[in-house]
Amino acid sequence: MGARDRMKKSRAGVYLGIAAVLVVMFLLPMVITNPYWIHVLVITVITSLLAVSLRALARTGVISMGTAGLMLVGAYSSALMAMKAGIPVWVAMPLGGLLSAFIASLVGYPFLRAKGIYFAILTVQMSELLRAIAWYWSGLTRGSTGLQGIPRPEPINLGVFTLNFESRTSFYYLALVLVIVCCAVLYRVEHSWLGTMWSAIRENDVLARASGINVRMHKLGIFVISAFFMGFAGAMYAHYMGSLSPYGYPGCPFSFSASIYTIMYMMVGGEAHFFGPIVGTFLLTIVPEAARTLKEYMPLLFGLLLIVVVFFMPEGILGLAERLLRKRRKGASPPPACKPGTEPALPEERAVS
Repeated sequence: MGARDRMKKSRAGVYLGIAAVLVVMFLLPMVITNPYWIHVLVITVITSLLAVSLRALARTGVISMGTAGLMLVGAYSSALMAMKAGIPVWVAMPLGGLLSAFIASLVGYPFLRAKGIYFAILTVQMSELLRAIAWYWSGLTRGSTGLQGIPRPEPINLGVFTLNFESRTSFYYLALVLVIVCCAVLYRVEHSWLGTMWSAIRENDVLARASGINVRMHKLGIFVISAFFMGFAGAMYAHYMGSLSPYGYPGCPFSFSASIYTIMYMMVGGEAHFFGPIVGTFLLTIVPEAARTLKEYMPLLFGLLLIVVVFFMPEGILGLAERLLRKRRKGASPPPACKPGTEPALPEERAVS
C-alpha cells in the first residue's frame, strides 16, 4: 500500500469517526432524559465552541486569557438587542458575535505588539474591564441585578411542522447544529492557505516575517475571527439561560477562572488536533458533574491534571492516543522485504558482520 493510499485510508477513518461521534451526539437526548443532564450537555456544547475558537488563535502562537470578556460582550449585546431594540434573536446572535469581533479589532493591534505573558495579561485586563462595565452601567445592563427574561430564538415554521426552541432538548439540538457549523467554518479556514500562514508564524514569526508574511495583520485577523465565535457562543448562552449577571466569582461564565478553564480544555484535549479542545471540554465538564461529591476539590484536581499533561503528555489526550496508535502500527508492520536474488541474513551472520 502506497503512501497516498494510506493517507486516503486514514482520512476516511477520521471522517468515519467524526460521523459516528455526530450520530452519538444527536442520539444522546433519546438516551439521557434527565433535564439536568440535558442542561449540562447544552452548556458543554456551547463551551466547546469557546475552546475551539481559542485554539484557532493559539495556532499563531498567541494565548488569550480574555475569553470570558469577549463571551460577555456577545451575550449582553445579543440579549439587549433582542429585549430593548426588538431585533429578532436569529439576527441578534450573529450581531453579538460581530460586536465582540469589533472590540477585538480595536484592542488587537496595540495588544499584539506585546508577546507571550504580556499579551495574556492585557487580555485579562480587557476581560475584567468589560465585566466592570457590565456591572456599573446599570442603566443599560441593570448592573448586579442582571438581565432577566431574555427571549429564546423565534420558532421556525417549516409548513409541515414548527421548530420550537423553548425546551432544553430542542435548544440542545439547536446549539449542536450551530456549533457544528461554526466548527466547520473554523476547520475550513485552518486547512486553507491562511492555516499555512498561521503555522509558519507559530513556528518562527521572525522567519515568517522575513518571507514576506504580514505577521501582525495575520495575528489580528485570527484574533478577530476567534472573538466573533466567542461572542456568538456568549449569545447562545444568553438566549438559552434567559438571564445574565456580571458576577466574577469562580464558576461564573464571565469570571477569570472561566478563561483559565477554557485554556485547560484546549491543552488537556490536545492543542495540535482540531478536535482536541472538544474532547477536553467534554471530559472536564461531564466528569466533574458525574462526581459532584468531589466538586469542592475540582480546582485542585484540575491543577494536578494540568501538571500531568504539561510534563507527561504535552500533546494532550488525542496526541497521546495518536502516538500509541503509531507505535502499535510500527510494531505490527512486516519486516522490510529482501531484494531479489538475496536471502535474509541469519542472526549469526548479522552478529559477525
